[in-house]
Amino acid sequence: MRQAWDSGLELVTVCFVASLSPALVLIFEFMEDVRMVVLVVEDNPVSSRFVESVLRSAGYQVLVAQTKSEAVRVLATRSDVGIVICDIELPDGSGLDLIAEFRLDGIHATLPVIRCTSAGDGESVRAAFAAGCCGYVLKPVNAARLLDRVAARRGAEAAAETDIQMGQDVPVVGPAGL
Repeated sequence: MRQAWDSGLELVTVCFVASLSPALVLIFEFMEDVRMVVLVVEDNPVSSRFVESVLRSAGYQVLVAQTKSEAVRVLATRSDVGIVICDIELPDGSGLDLIAEFRLDGIHATLPVIRCTSAGDGESVRAAFAAGCCGYVLKPVNAARLLDRVAARRGAEAAAETDIQMGQDVPVVGPAGL
């Protein structure tokens, strides 16, 4: 929020955060000291940059992996990841397979996962929750909804909350093509 932004995408994010109430802005600034680490697993560079920009503007520390194998490496070396936002269709495998793998490692067995995808049909939603996702955000990503989903998962007790009704989501806001 205090940095000079040089891309239109980041400017949109800054405008969104600037439009929040002063109390929320203070919370975001306070969170810079207690920054939760979010792993974004997304192979689309436009979508990845948008999600990363929204999260960073809200005070989160963001790690980005573009493939399943890259995400596995991040999770193997970083025990401080607090939440994963995962696309399902990755170049080297399924995001659902990734979730199943790290659920078995003991360290990340209860790590909250939010599925971020364009598939909003009932079957896709059921598959995501059956795989252990605790949230669902449709693409193109709505910045406010994304922040709401991540904030709701900050505590372990919120991980079981269901936040979508079988593919129903708010119309999206963000750059075209997300």
